[in-house]
Amino acid sequence: MPGLRQLAGAAYDLFARNRTAISTGFGLAACGIPGAPPPRRAPEPEPTPLADWALRQAHVAREVAVAVVFFVFAADLSVSNVAMPEGLRWLHRPAWAEAAVSYPHIAQAWSMFSPDAPLRDYMLFVDAVTREGRHVDPMNEVASRTAVLPVQDIPPRLGQDSFWCDYQLRVPNMPAYQQALLEWVLRYPERTHRSGDAILSFEVWLLEHASPKPGETAPTDIRRQRIMQWQQPAPPPPPAPAAAAPAAAGKAP
Repeated sequence: MPGLRQLAGAAYDLFARNRTAISTGFGLAACGIPGAPPPRRAPEPEPTPLADWALRQAHVAREVAVAVVFFVFAADLSVSNVAMPEGLRWLHRPAWAEAAVSYPHIAQAWSMFSPDAPLRDYMLFVDAVTREGRHVDPMNEVASRTAVLPVQDIPPRLGQDSFWCDYQLRVPNMPAYQQALLEWVLRYPERTHRSGDAILSFEVWLLEHASPKPGETAPTDIRRQRIMQWQQPAPPPPPAPAAAAPAAAGKAP
């Protein structure tokens, strides 16, 4: 940049003319002038026997914790990867090892790499009908960058994060996830603050296709599968009027 070299040179010359004052101002030695002596620290008290023992145990606990983490990673690595040879797979992990992987979400499944990279793309979408007759997709209004109905094929980029991807992969085969999704979809008007957005019925569809082959740009083998369906139950019919009791024989009304 024009003038930058000249500006830097002028700044350096200014600093050089005052280097002694600047250095001594920071307490540093400059041109034979000794620097400021370091501050004197009070001697630290000797640790008690209990504190000394606890410090030694902390070092041991640290190394044990690191070993446990590596053990958990190795165990899950052998289970979660299809490409792992059978002889190296640990099929019966203890429950604590499974919990150590599930709770912090640290699964070691590297299925995006060869040789078992996934060859199909998946997407869930909801086709819900509101009280006003609109078709809306409550899920992708939150999860994706597009929520336009009807959906003919998976859009080029959904913009979902990894948590939405993991969640949607589990919905088709886990009833507990489906029940939670049903309750969440029915609360759609609470999020839009419009009474006309009350859901009368909805369907959840799994859309998938085969990824384009090398040298191609269009997917193939597009499939649709309805995995959930809900409709507002019809109101019960009004109760029938009670029949009048017959008059007793031989008695005047």
